[in-house]
Amino acid sequence: MVLVRLKVGLFVKDISERFGISQGYFSKIFTTWINFLHHELPLLFPFPSQKLIRQNIPLEFAQYPTTRIILDCTEIFIEVSSVMETQSQTWSSYKHNNTLKVLVGISPNGTLTFISGLWGGKTSDKEITEKSGVLDLLEPGDNIMADRGFDIKNILPKGVELNIPPFLNGRNQLSASEVKETMDIASVRIHVEREIGRIKNYHILDGVMPLSLSHIAGQIVSVVAYLTNFLPPLLPPAHKVNKT
Repeated sequence: MVLVRLKVGLFVKDISERFGISQGYFSKIFTTWINFLHHELPLLFPFPSQKLIRQNIPLEFAQYPTTRIILDCTEIFIEVSSVMETQSQTWSSYKHNNTLKVLVGISPNGTLTFISGLWGGKTSDKEITEKSGVLDLLEPGDNIMADRGFDIKNILPKGVELNIPPFLNGRNQLSASEVKETMDIASVRIHVEREIGRIKNYHILDGVMPLSLSHIAGQIVSVVAYLTNFLPPLLPPAHKVNKT
């Protein structure tokens, strides 16, 4: 029942009728199992070590062999709250809607390795990155890959580097080498967007999340994110490619 609701996005009334139980009983089951899975699933997928990441790095990352994690934020539409302060905190100028924002991190092979809690859509990528705890997981020699919106260089731990596309910095256009660099980074950074697509393929997230789920919204997103790790990796490790 829980997985059906997550994947298909059916309403509580629909599912309770299909399984012959009351709506209230289904809601209790759903909340209980979401909290349980939220606790248990991360234990199956601990943050991988630097050594493990480098042993399994795909050929596509040959130019970026020290990449430890690829970061991006995504937003989930939510029902508008009647509380003005909540409305303000969740208003996303990017989406022009009330949203909740989450930071997603993947390894170079596309496996989910980090999912933050939920933040109001007003919150910047930098603030979420700084407060989410992801930076505490990194070590000297690591490299973070992200898009231009992640202006986080000044908050990185010592010895951790940032790899983002170059900026114009007041110029009219990028140089030829910068255009190539932008394209090279985009060609591998896109895999975090593919992972976000996998997460949002759980249809409980592709509509407007009702306020009735606000108390477990973070748990729902976390569970859905970790469930995608049961799918095949987006990219095979280099040694497996060589063997075939």
